[in-house]
Amino acid sequence: MEPVTLTIIIASAIFGSAGVTATVCKWEDILFALKGKRVTILGVQQVGKTTLFTYIEKGVWLDNYQATVLPKEIGEKKLRKEDLEIRLKKTRDVPGSATADIRSQWQKIVENSDIILYIVRTDLLLREDEKMGQRVENDIQHIGEWVKNSNKLFFIVGNHWNTDAEFKSFIDDKEAKYLGRFKELSIYHKLTQLLGGGSMMKVVLGSLSDSRSADQLIVEIFRQVLQK
Repeated sequence: MEPVTLTIIIASAIFGSAGVTATVCKWEDILFALKGKRVTILGVQQVGKTTLFTYIEKGVWLDNYQATVLPKEIGEKKLRKEDLEIRLKKTRDVPGSATADIRSQWQKIVENSDIILYIVRTDLLLREDEKMGQRVENDIQHIGEWVKNSNKLFFIVGNHWNTDAEFKSFIDDKEAKYLGRFKELSIYHKLTQLLGGGSMMKVVLGSLSDSRSADQLIVEIFRQVLQK
């Protein structure tokens, strides 16, 4: 789904804890931080938006999916993930293409969101793929204007480090070294400037290739939400 806007409503009290990495996030803290928040998932086509949303919603992956071509309304529904019950209000599935009409729809969604997750192919950016870099920079330039002087939380969510030979080449501290490499990129500094400074942009890198990796990625996003 490209992108998906979620209105998150907490329907039950959670007293357990969830964490896959050394950092443990208590669910009650996460829920307190997210209660009533609107979350938008953005990005170009086929970077993992549908995979992320489907995993949060159903705990399953889509091996094959078709990119969204036309906007469509998705009705209200309830879902459960472990002990968490969430009600998704009516959402709008918008394509990830860069037409003027889609841009105006992105703007409305962003302006009405509290947390924005922008998914990128980290492996392509590290290879300095020109097409991907230009598209991401163009998107962030628009988003930066839309979120200016706001309290919105903005995340760059990097996907696909599992397929990146550079990530695999690190012997130890892979995650920290990979994040360090990403922050050395000129595109990272451009994005920081477009969003008005480093404090406006949080970065979470990982993979949606399997359930463990997806859990780690989602928990890290939650952890950084709590640091706000």
